[in-house]
Amino acid sequence: MSSGVESSGVEVDVEVEEEVEYVEEYVEEEVDEGEEAEEEEGAASEDGEEDSAKPATAAEEPVPASTEAVDKQEATETEQPASTAANKDHAPEPGSSAPSASASGATGVDLVSLEAQAAKVAAEVSQVASKLTAGFRSAFGAVGGSGGDGGAAETAGASLSKLAGGLTSWWGSLDPQPAPVRDETAERIAQSNKASGELQQLFGLSAEENLVEHFRCKLLQTYACSHNSYTPAIQMAFQGTLYVTDRHTCFSVEERGRKLPFKVPHTSITRATRQRPSRKGDLSDILKLELSNGTWLAFKDFDSGSALDSALALVEHLVEDG
Repeated sequence: MSSGVESSGVEVDVEVEEEVEYVEEYVEEEVDEGEEAEEEEGAASEDGEEDSAKPATAAEEPVPASTEAVDKQEATETEQPASTAANKDHAPEPGSSAPSASASGATGVDLVSLEAQAAKVAAEVSQVASKLTAGFRSAFGAVGGSGGDGGAAETAGASLSKLAGGLTSWWGSLDPQPAPVRDETAERIAQSNKASGELQQLFGLSAEENLVEHFRCKLLQTYACSHNSYTPAIQMAFQGTLYVTDRHTCFSVEERGRKLPFKVPHTSITRATRQRPSRKGDLSDILKLELSNGTWLAFKDFDSGSALDSALALVEHLVEDG
């Protein structure tokens, strides 16, 4: 009996030891498989985008929840420094936004100004177009509804005239033409021709005779009593205009609405001089023209001393040429 028990006890011990060894081997295999899974997941996180794009294989064995949590934490810590570095690489330099902001602001102001000017021009064009349309409608409406009526025709004509005036003033404001240059020479010639025509009628001059110059002055006359000599002679001055043509010296008295013209040919003048006044109180010098018949003419009160000198020089020159 004892030998049988002992043999059975030994067998039990052997079986227990075999079961323990089997359990230990199973535990070691489980540990080895967990370590291999951790190594594979670490390699997958280091590969980055390439490994993340590949689908996970269904043949992988499940990993404990504690191991997955540790792996996720390590992956998060690895991604955070990478994203921080990327943000630093792409961060704008200090002050780089200021020029772009100022440039964009200036561009915005220019665009706003251009838009405002364009809107103003468009409004003016629209206003003018509206006025033109209204004017044409009014004018042609009056013409169409006249039916031979004189009053309607006059209204249409007035409308057209008003419209034409508006067009003229509008076009003049848009495209002003420069004022024509004044031709003083042409004006003087025209005035001279007109004056020559008037002088021909006033003094009975020929058509070939031309006016050279004219001067405002007074004709000085001396009057004495014809039937006795008890009173001295009296001098009187008559306002008028002295005309010098290429052939005659003419004077027209212009007082009290009357014109008393006379003319003296240059060939009848023997001498022309400038003299001081003979009476006290007279300030103006006198232009004296002595005639071939022994008479003489005296003119005073020219506009200026230079005007008197000009008349004297002109008469002397024409007398010598004549």
